[in-house]
Amino acid sequence: AAGNLRSDSRIEGETRTRDRDEYGKLLCGYVKDVYDSLEPVKTGPVVIRKTEFQARVNHTFDHLLTEAQEVHEYKNSGVTSDEAKAYAVSKGFNSAHQASRIVANASLPETVPMTLVAFSFGEIAGVVAGYEMFDTNGMYIKENSPFAMTFIVGYAHPVFGGYIPTAASFANGGYEVDNGTFAGGTGEELAGAFLDLLGQIHG
Repeated sequence: AAGNLRSDSRIEGETRTRDRDEYGKLLCGYVKDVYDSLEPVKTGPVVIRKTEFQARVNHTFDHLLTEAQEVHEYKNSGVTSDEAKAYAVSKGFNSAHQASRIVANASLPETVPMTLVAFSFGEIAGVVAGYEMFDTNGMYIKENSPFAMTFIVGYAHPVFGGYIPTAASFANGGYEVDNGTFAGGTGEELAGAFLDLLGQIHG
């Protein structure tokens, strides 16, 4: 369990140190409840498998590159973030970050390679990625893994950074899509590649 709980928390009305301690005790209590309900899982030798995955880059907005470059340059000209956002919105973008992402993506090829790693020790397994997957893809991997217990490890080996959008999230738009490098549906493709690796290890 992890919590972004600090003694200088900005939660309105919070009595800081007291509430932080209460939150900590609650988290510890939840961990103890889980610990008390643990059941043994068969372990065994460590097995590691890796592969290279070609992730599709989001080039959907390349036709807006000229306007995006104008916003990107304005954003980096010393203006405030509010001024940059207002200018971006006036040009039809959701944010100045979205424009900067369009500029960055336009310089990338159609696909970029990612190293995917899967490991197991007995009936415990994990997949390791250098970016942030959506929870629906993580749950899909867990539900379809041939192992009794599967962990999803993000922002690791090596850290690539960014979001891996699902097809649905891409259609809905929003922060992760506007600021992401990858095309819609990459999350599902990635989940499938991880399940192939897990199947190879389990087999």
